[in-house]
Amino acid sequence: MRGLNGKVAMVVGAGSGIGRAAARRLAEEGAVVAAVDLRDAAAGATVDEIERTGGHGLALRADATSLEEVMRVAERTVESFGGIDVLVNSVARAPRKSMYDITSAEWRETIDDCLYSYFVTTKAALPRMISRGGGKIVNICSVTAHVGAQLPAYSAAKGAILAWSREIAVEFAHHRITVNTVSPGVIETPINAGILSAGAARTRALDAIPLGRLGRPEDVAGTIAFLASSDADFISGADIVVDGAMIAHTSWGTAGAAWRSREGTR
Repeated sequence: MRGLNGKVAMVVGAGSGIGRAAARRLAEEGAVVAAVDLRDAAAGATVDEIERTGGHGLALRADATSLEEVMRVAERTVESFGGIDVLVNSVARAPRKSMYDITSAEWRETIDDCLYSYFVTTKAALPRMISRGGGKIVNICSVTAHVGAQLPAYSAAKGAILAWSREIAVEFAHHRITVNTVSPGVIETPINAGILSAGAARTRALDAIPLGRLGRPEDVAGTIAFLASSDADFISGADIVVDGAMIAHTSWGTAGAAWRSREGTR
């Protein structure tokens, strides 16, 4: 990919899953990476992986819902590397509760982690990107922004991220800042580890994905790196779904063969 050598990327939620894979891939493409996470050790482990493969990174701890803490790590990034060219937002919380069962506290925590944190980090990065003459923002969204998944708080937050990202793509276009979203499907990450370890859920997920396998964080990281690169300079306000064609069809599961075996007649 073109245009990532020497760029400075701040990846928020870089301690695990998609965020860690994105931090590694951006470093492989030549960017220096500020790996931001609530967990010191997790951010450090990501940077260790980056540096073992010849990259350069900085581990930073911050609560992504705290504007004060995020401003501090943004300033540390600028002091260490000279600026911020790329922001990747990959913080998530997904309580697996119905609308009837979820508590007000759980709803607010989910919105804070999945949506408000993106607002906070973007507020911190924007002036630093403007001073550099442009930048790239990639917000991790979800297929739950497009279809229901029995995760009402998470889906609400992800749907808001999709709409908000398009808004700011327009607002900051004249600053040469692009804003895009990536919507992963079922990806084998820590947030999904519990549910995907259950036989029935894993089987059902596989049955719903035409490509026949679960996604990997690296599948999403490649798309993030593309959107952060100069190859995507004319892409903004877009959403790329990375789900193995899961939401491109209506799944008939094991009844699919029977569905296709009958000729339709009037």
